[in-house]
Amino acid sequence: MGEGGRKRSSGGRTTYREYDGVRDVVQEIRKVSGGGGEGAVEGEVISAHVPGLEPYANFQTRRRAWSVAGGVHVVVDESDIGGFAVGEVEVLVKEEDVAAAGERLDEAKRLLGISTGEVLKDGKLFMFVKRYNPKFLAMAQAAGTM
Repeated sequence: MGEGGRKRSSGGRTTYREYDGVRDVVQEIRKVSGGGGEGAVEGEVISAHVPGLEPYANFQTRRRAWSVAGGVHVVVDESDIGGFAVGEVEVLVKEEDVAAAGERLDEAKRLLGISTGEVLKDGKLFMFVKRYNPKFLAMAQAAGTM
């Protein structure tokens, strides 16, 4: 998977590193931002634990999910960004199992009638930032993070 939670795309698939819970997210932010913020992580507000961290996007998402054979999940996220919705076929695995997960994904997409070449160009976060925070988008694109 990508370093520091970044995504990596290949063969119509994107691999993400996911973090579970506020504590893990805060620890990763502290690590990739060069530190800042010390002490225990309590509560649900991430920016309270990392000095200078401010949200650049805020939107609501409604997620519907279905399980398919082999640990594959079909997920549809609908956001409040002008009715924007995105569907995903995903498998959550440990880093060492990424290659095998790709085979399971391909089989599930074949059974569901989804072309393995269909790739989403812009996700929820990108669409939100593009519409509501273009200055941040320009900065993130210049830095190669979005």
